[in-house]
Amino acid sequence: MVAGVGLFASGGPWEAGTHHMSRIRRLTRTLAVYWPSGLGVLLGLIVRGLRAIATSGTIVRRVDAWLEAQYAGKERKETEETEWMRHLYKVLVQLSLKPIYYNPRTGGFKFKDVDFNPVRIWHGGKDRNSPVAVMRYLTQRLPHSVLIQYENDTHYTMFPHLEGGVDRACKRL
Repeated sequence: MVAGVGLFASGGPWEAGTHHMSRIRRLTRTLAVYWPSGLGVLLGLIVRGLRAIATSGTIVRRVDAWLEAQYAGKERKETEETEWMRHLYKVLVQLSLKPIYYNPRTGGFKFKDVDFNPVRIWHGGKDRNSPVAVMRYLTQRLPHSVLIQYENDTHYTMFPHLEGGVDRACKRL
């Protein structure tokens, strides 16, 4: 049984207009659509470059010194949570490297096919990843949708609203 449907700080449809998106997002999308292998090579180079910087002697020494200062006088131990987080990180890294097959123009579904009532959309008014104008476009086209906008929040400051959003989405239970 589906208790509620909602989109929390999500990305809106590109059909709302690419002029709403930043240049880097438009460039990345263009590469993903027309030259995915080139985008893969470019991202691989960026990751390898950042990894080389992060594992350089100077950075490693500074991080080690900082960690030692954090744990000075404390016993360090691996917990189940630490092990689980390490495993989750490995899985997520591998998933991010796999190609994603969905139609970026439609978001993978047709708006008219959504029949859940209501579909709540929580979004930050200052979100630059997916501007609120794009989310308004989505709200106008998605049947039974309600946009809940947090004026002073960005994509990265929405987390404190998550619990309230989940509670509200599952209200019917």
